[in-house]
Amino acid sequence: MHSSNCSLSNAAILNTASEAAKLTVTQTATQVVTQTATETTTRTTTQTVTRDLTHQSVLISTQISTQISTQIIQPSAIQQSAIQSSAAQSAASNPVVCPGQFNATGAINNLDVPAPITVHDVLLDCPNLDGKSYTAFSGSRDTFTQLCNHTWLEGSPATGYHATVKDIVAIISYTMDDCMEACSSMNQNAGATACAGVTFKPTMSEFPGGNCWLKNSTGPGKVDWFVASAKIVPA
Repeated sequence: MHSSNCSLSNAAILNTASEAAKLTVTQTATQVVTQTATETTTRTTTQTVTRDLTHQSVLISTQISTQISTQIIQPSAIQQSAIQSSAAQSAASNPVVCPGQFNATGAINNLDVPAPITVHDVLLDCPNLDGKSYTAFSGSRDTFTQLCNHTWLEGSPATGYHATVKDIVAIISYTMDDCMEACSSMNQNAGATACAGVTFKPTMSEFPGGNCWLKNSTGPGKVDWFVASAKIVPA
């Protein structure tokens, strides 16, 4: 179970810390003034005992009380700034990180990804990605040409070194991009073009064991609706 603090963003926490700091300043100032008032009252009482209470002494006592009241309303600006700064630094150094919340770098923290068997389908941007190229950010940074509604079935005719297309492995992938990144990563580990292309199906619940197939080769292929494939562009 997540902490109830997760209902607040870090910005809200900093704001709450600032408000708490203001309250602390007021409370501190009140304590200081109360102590000062007590000491002033003691001094005034002593003066009253040692001399007759005159109209002039009453005026002086009234002026002192007025000055004390003013200090309660307007605490030291330096003291206010110091306490607020300390509270803000404490909140910033101990941020509450909640599932699905963006951190300072813009990345998501603790994303709770649903199990593939519970996902009917994921986004596949067809026909917009058809014919577009994609260069992997990882692995051997291969460049792919993407094809909508196209597949290379295992055992179908292949071009290149292999006579037929073979599925190297099926993996779980939530995006077409991740599927191509996996192919590029395999090539880096193999030190050669072991993976020549991929086929991606967005219906994850239909293929819970893997909806992204890494292919040893590609070929003419065939039309297959609601699917996309990509082949590596020779360097």
